[in-house]
Amino acid sequence: MKPMIPPVEFVSPLSEVEVRMTLKELCGSQWEDYPFRGEVERNTFRFIRNNPTFSRGGFRLVLLGEYYEHNGKTKVSISLKQRMIASICISAMVFMAVLCAVVIPAFDEGLATAIGLIVTLMGFGVGVLALNLFLIRLSFRRSVDKIKKALGEMSL
Repeated sequence: MKPMIPPVEFVSPLSEVEVRMTLKELCGSQWEDYPFRGEVERNTFRFIRNNPTFSRGGFRLVLLGEYYEHNGKTKVSISLKQRMIASICISAMVFMAVLCAVVIPAFDEGLATAIGLIVTLMGFGVGVLALNLFLIRLSFRRSVDKIKKALGEMSL
């Protein structure tokens, strides 16, 4: 299955050891204003984005990355561990809650009214899912930009 958000690749002018140390410096507690928490291995890393304290319950992005050195520069690849099931479930729960609250009483008004409300609510559910995906993509981009900035990105 093709990922909805493609991986991001870039080259850092730092050596592999410097990249590893810089990535380790990005990890820490959200209370100390670190952007990520996670672990850094020899050629891979796994980051979870720290949410600001005022946005509890926000998206928990999991970034999976690889890096390797070639000719004194390090190529870095970052992808998103996608959890589309959570997004779909959230949208479905919102849809079902509104369906129960609005559509069932509308059957007293007539079948055409109820069907119109169901179609409207399906559109609303698709809209919530699209907003959810947009926010995930935006958050992924901002996280990757923080990593690029820390590693001193070069153009490919």
